[in-house]
Amino acid sequence: MGQTVSLHDAEHRLLEMGLQSWQNGLVGATADARIVTFDVPVGSGYLAPSAKVTGGVVALEEELHIHTARCSLRTGEGGDAPLVAAKDFLANRETLTATDEVPMVLMHGYGSGIGIFSAMLPGMAAKYNGAVYAIDTLGCGLSSRPTAEGYWTDFSVRQAEDFFVTGIERWRQAMGFEKINLVGHSIGGYLAVTYAERHPTHVDHVVTIGCAGVPDKPEGFEDKLRSRFPYLAPVAISLWNIGVSPFNVMRWGPGHTFFNRYARRWEGLPWFTEIDRLKDYLHANWTQHEVSAGGYAHFTLLSLAAYARDPLHLRIPNLTLGNPLRMIYGETDWMNPDHAVALRDKLAHMKDDKLAQMKDASQPPPTVEVARIRHGGHNIPLENPTGLVEAISAALCGVVVDNMVYDGMWSPSEPETSTAGTSE
Repeated sequence: MGQTVSLHDAEHRLLEMGLQSWQNGLVGATADARIVTFDVPVGSGYLAPSAKVTGGVVALEEELHIHTARCSLRTGEGGDAPLVAAKDFLANRETLTATDEVPMVLMHGYGSGIGIFSAMLPGMAAKYNGAVYAIDTLGCGLSSRPTAEGYWTDFSVRQAEDFFVTGIERWRQAMGFEKINLVGHSIGGYLAVTYAERHPTHVDHVVTIGCAGVPDKPEGFEDKLRSRFPYLAPVAISLWNIGVSPFNVMRWGPGHTFFNRYARRWEGLPWFTEIDRLKDYLHANWTQHEVSAGGYAHFTLLSLAAYARDPLHLRIPNLTLGNPLRMIYGETDWMNPDHAVALRDKLAHMKDDKLAQMKDASQPPPTVEVARIRHGGHNIPLENPTGLVEAISAALCGVVVDNMVYDGMWSPSEPETSTAGTSE
């Protein structure tokens, strides 16, 4: 059994390692950045499942908050410490409106949080002209994790989406931003698209990283899974279908061992000078605080193997976006980029496709661009932070990233090589 580190301390130590890695050039580039973490009040009244009322839904009375990190370049002025937890950060409105650029907001995937972006935040602050933020979505990380009088798994897809999206929208309002650029990893990408559905006038760019929930679930998928894994598959399917959270499984005992082995996958990457910091952060995220909506998002939004219950490929054609939807994937991402490519091509030929009936003639479908990052799989923020920084910054600057491949500043075979972007 490993030593337990609080989630707050684990996040601090992981963000600190990311700052130091960029200061010392361990990622292949340098940036002297500063991170301020703070909590943003997002009000009460969120709907939660309840077994005690007719209809099974109740409005929460407790006041909730969204944990936030803001990364910017250091000015060298007195008191400009590299990593600060600030309780009164929102009181200084000038710090939030120091640039005319639309602020960028990073959203994590399942079972994760702000810390997953630790290796790329300083580089993003150096590359992007606007303010750079990362948030723990409601029910996740160090944001409020409200309990419920019923099972979160009783939520419909729409109710679950509304819970998360309402939090993002209230966060935007509390921060005083007219528009935001949303960049979401995995299920964070799913929520970025969902937010753009609900609040199109408050989104400038949407960028997804290894987006979950794009395709339909293949016909007969579970039967094929049972055939391939006759002993394991029935158990996995049953646990998923009854809504057992993987968070609870980790709390039953295997957490330290599992996350120790999981984090070791990235041991040896130069920016992870102490891999235990990543292990401690992931373990604390899964085993501390309440198992709230974030811990059950796998079931409420997705079916087995991360196929969406309401697939995005049927919803993206109806988005009203002023800029292309950029979809970024690692070269070995298990979220298959072929589905995004197929959607891109389908939208480009809407006139000849039955999906054309889903759009009014005066509202053309959005453009989709698909880019890839070398030396990375699904967890690109950990595996190739500079490649991801290059791709995101290009997308937010309006550069066409479709069919582009980003190497980044570091690779196992060529530690000093940089390719900003090459066409496939």
